[in-house]
Amino acid sequence: MKGGWLNFDAKIYNQASDEVAAVIQRQLTATDMLFGRQTYHVHVTPGYDLSVIAAMCICLDERKNEGGGVLL
Repeated sequence: MKGGWLNFDAKIYNQASDEVAAVIQRQLTATDMLFGRQTYHVHVTPGYDLSVIAAMCICLDERKNEGGGVLL
């Protein structure tokens, strides 16, 4: 997983083929800030397991929330 520190976007790569398996994009709106929500858009490349990608998104979010920063 590679991502950006400021915008919390990330790409998940297949190490064997160097193909992008998924793209995670955080969309921050005023409503999200007001109610403490975090909205993400995830685009999964066909052929990849959606549940594994979702688990990786959760790990990314938890790491950010615990002050560990974003994976680079």
